[in-house]
Amino acid sequence: MAKDLTPEQLAIIKQMDAAANVADKELRQIPHDASMLEVPRWFARHYMQAGHKRLGRILASYAKETVGVTP
Repeated sequence: MAKDLTPEQLAIIKQMDAAANVADKELRQIPHDASMLEVPRWFARHYMQAGHKRLGRILASYAKETVGVTP
């Protein structure tokens, strides 16, 4: 698949991956007892740069990591 992409597309993907890494780090800093408004606000801050698929993968991964964690 990557060989079918143009250099410009590859550059955009690299930027989006970097933005997703920033979003991931920020999500993990939200306190566990934070209001349910914090996650949608986090999503809105990072959606345009990282894209919804990357943010969804971050949320799914984080949810798995926090199974059984209590506030």
